[in-house]
Amino acid sequence: MIGGLFTLFVAIWVFQTVGQLNKTAAKKKNAVLWAAGAALLFFLVQYFFVWINVAFIGSAEDRSLSAIGDRAGKSGDNTFVRVLVNTYYELFPILMGFIAVAVARTMLILREKITVQNLFSGIKDMKDLFSIKKDKSHPQ
Repeated sequence: MIGGLFTLFVAIWVFQTVGQLNKTAAKKKNAVLWAAGAALLFFLVQYFFVWINVAFIGSAEDRSLSAIGDRAGKSGDNTFVRVLVNTYYELFPILMGFIAVAVARTMLILREKITVQNLFSGIKDMKDLFSIKKDKSHPQ
């Protein structure tokens, strides 16, 4: 569920970036294709890191760690360390997919140097997209 929401967020982020570039001299065509490519890259990197989690880290503990329900239902798994491990299994692939898309966006779309500011530029502009604006002409 979190991965799906992040995929939509990444696709909208890349689509918005291409749309903003079209207003400048550095025009990019096919914004939908760039957004689809970013979503595909996100999925591929996420799949790769989930595979690494299951193949390498999961084999050290138990093969049943590939399913969330199996991890949650084990006896004695209510420790703080187990919660951190489960959080790592769930969020690390998503984070790595996001970083991969940020690097690809900076290098291929923006054609700028890779800095922290360039990698995550445009995210601040997304809050306008998701914010609810009150219509002042109709009092509630």
